[in-house]
This record gives sequence, C-alpha cells and structure tokens, in this order.
Amino acid sequence: MMYHTKTIQASKRDTSLASPLSHHTCYYTKWQLLQQQIRNNCTTLMFDFRQAINIVEKQTIMVVGRDDMNRLVVHLYIPEKKTWSLSHEIKIHPDRDQMAYAYYNGKLFLIGGMDMFQRFQPDVNIFDVMTQSVKEGPQMRVCRTKASVGCDGRIAYVVGGLNRFDNWMTHVECLDMGSELWGIIPSMKEKRETPGVVTVNGELFIVSGFTNRCEKYDPYLECWKEVIPMPEFFSQTTVFCCEFEGKLYAFRYFKPDRVCCLDVTKNVWTVFRSMGNPPDRIVCMMNIGNEFWTMDQFGKLYVYDALINFWSSCFVVPKSLTRPMKLFALNAADLKESEKTCTATGTAAKLKNNNENCVNKRSPLI
Repeated sequence: MMYHTKTIQASKRDTSLASPLSHHTCYYTKWQLLQQQIRNNCTTLMFDFRQAINIVEKQTIMVVGRDDMNRLVVHLYIPEKKTWSLSHEIKIHPDRDQMAYAYYNGKLFLIGGMDMFQRFQPDVNIFDVMTQSVKEGPQMRVCRTKASVGCDGRIAYVVGGLNRFDNWMTHVECLDMGSELWGIIPSMKEKRETPGVVTVNGELFIVSGFTNRCEKYDPYLECWKEVIPMPEFFSQTTVFCCEFEGKLYAFRYFKPDRVCCLDVTKNVWTVFRSMGNPPDRIVCMMNIGNEFWTMDQFGKLYVYDALINFWSSCFVVPKSLTRPMKLFALNAADLKESEKTCTATGTAAKLKNNNENCVNKRSPLI
C-alpha cells in the first residue's frame, strides 16, 4: 500500500492538515440563516438578478440549474439581505443538457452537451453576469458530454467525458477564457468519464473518472505524468476535488464522509473520516479558501472546512430551482471594478477616435 489511512476521533477536530498560518475564511458563519428563513418563498425574493449584482458588495455565490419550467436559470445569493435573487434565464437552446461549466471574471461558459436527439454538440455559450447577455463562443474541436472542467486562472481544461459513440475519452482541450480561444494539449493516458479535476501548484491533476488511476499535466513541459493511484474504494464512482494550501482533497459523490487527501510533494494519499453532518450526495463542489461549498440533489448547501475537518449544513437554494446543478464563487467588487475599467478604456478609445476623425476632416491650409 502506498497510501495511508488514519481515523480521527469524533471528539477532536484535526487541524494538522493545515498550516498554523492559514487564512481562515468564514463565509459559512456570515451567510448562515435562521432555520425559519432557510426555504425562500415568493415574498422573500424581491430582487431581480441585475438588482442583486448592484446590492452585493463583496464575495458571494451563484447557483445554476433548471427551474420548474425546465429553463436554465441562475440565482445570486445576496449576503447583505440574507436572501437569493429572483431567477434569471440563460437563453440558450432549451433542450441542451449535460454541459460542462467554467467561470472566469464575470463570464459563465457553458460547454458542449447534447440536444434532445442525443446528438453531442461542440457549442460554447457565454453568459455575462454583469449584463445578463448571452453570446456564442468558439466551438470545441471534439463534441463531448459529461466532461469535467478544471480552471487555472483564465485557462479552463475540458477533460474526458463521452464521445458520440458513448466511449470514454482521453482527449483534453483548453480554453483561454480571456481571449476566448481553444487549444489542444496531449491526451491523457487513461480514458475517463466525469473525473475529478483540479490545479495544484500550476499542474493539472486528474483523479478517478471510474478508475483509481491518477495523472497530472505539466503545462510547461507539456507532458503527462503518473500519480500514485487512489484507494480502490474511490474508483468506479464520480469524485469531486478541491485544492487548499497545495494539497488535493477528493470526495466521493455518494456519502462523502471519507476524505482522500493527496500531498503532491510527497505523492502520498491520506484517507480519513470527516466529522459533522456531510450530505448524502454531492452534485458539485467549489471552494472559497478553506471552505469547500457543496450542494446535494435537493439544493441544500453544505460546507466542509478543511482546517477543522468538519461538515456543516447550510441554507438551501430557492425552491423554484427543481434541478440544481452548479455552484460558483464570485467577487462582486472585482466585477464592478473591472467593468469601470473597461468602460473608462472604451470611452478613452472612443474620444481618441473622434479626435483623429476631426483632424483628418480638416482642410489643409493653402
């Protein structure tokens, strides 16, 4: 065995996995609601998506899913009001399903998927959070569904999934979400469906995907390297991953009470039981610092704190969201500042062009 297993006593919270100098984020404590406020109703949801963007000042979360009319919608959580925004429809093909998602700098990328005739699509749609507009993005080279996405800054890696013959894929594409251009990197060594994908110290780690074999991609050397396999009970299932302080944390989608932690410098897995109240099932996971935010199939949010190895149940998404799918963290202050910069730059460029046009139209002196 090349991985270690340890048991953590329920009476003690283990903080040995984190550095004493860790910055402890506590959005769970700030955002937790009273029990009677948990389930939103029509009288509580008073702000539309645009108003919510204007109200939110700093960090918040956005949820994507299908409503009771099968529309793809987003809700924004408003910490200042302790409520969710009204839903906003992302107007794409209504029959599109099983897409991959990536978020960067106020833009939500909806990648691939299949239509109502089960035809796999290479399409990319881009939802602008600030303007609530949707535009078509550059298409992938290979159609796929059930792919996973790992983001490293502005680069989104679309990994594995199923091709049009329903075969697992080794193919990987990378999308520069800033310039909206696609690139291709070497294929993985292992075929995978919905693997766990995360970047740690600049390297792309791929774990599980219905196998316990793991690998990583070095973008500088442009090659794949083998990583020590996960424990066998993490294979043949979907796995969700997060990175915290240079370590990879992996959770099974079903009963994620056991945590599989990879020390990437030592290439060693450590397995331990978590404490608290974990969900029965996970449909997505993302982290804000040491807090790993997850959502179950009913839309209830849970938070795993990597510093203290503890699960806490949280509030739920609006009840109109009948099929919750993805969670994203965004910083409203950064988005507003970026929008001001873009507006100022655009205004300056427009004035410069107007001045140049005026100069060109002047008649020469005779």
